[in-house]
Amino acid sequence: MTHAEPGRNLLVFGLILLLLACWLGGGVAVDPGPMDEWLQLLALPLLGAAAWRVSRQGVGDALQRAAMLALMLIALVPLLQLVSLPSEWWRAIQPRQALAGDLGVAGIDALPLRWSLAPAATEAALWALLPAMAAFLAAVSLQEAVHRRLVVNALLLLVLSNVLFAFFQAGLP
Repeated sequence: MTHAEPGRNLLVFGLILLLLACWLGGGVAVDPGPMDEWLQLLALPLLGAAAWRVSRQGVGDALQRAAMLALMLIALVPLLQLVSLPSEWWRAIQPRQALAGDLGVAGIDALPLRWSLAPAATEAALWALLPAMAAFLAAVSLQEAVHRRLVVNALLLLVLSNVLFAFFQAGLP
């Protein structure tokens, strides 16, 4: 057994746990709830471990590199929306001038000069991306031989969870 195998096994276990939690919790929904927060928090260590593994072993072929680029571009969209803009750039757009005028009439002078007009919603969207990004990065960081075993184990756990859920539903009054 090499030193990479325990880390790989933990990564596989974490990925299966995240996928199972997403399935049982319904995934990250449009209406945020406590399950969404748990999924996002569960995704953080998996994302960190997968990123560490990818940084140590590198990305394989051109298809994986293109997929990693797509992942980074997807994450970059909400991150760019949270970047502060200079006041001149922010006010250069006509609708934002009108918004600044309306807010000035209401007595609000200190504006968050970001691309996003709803930074909290943009940050929530970035958090909502975490489970999908973690699952994708974890799958990319594993070798192809592990993918088949991962799918078999995940499907087996999903079937068993479905059977348990069916028994639970059958026992309800």
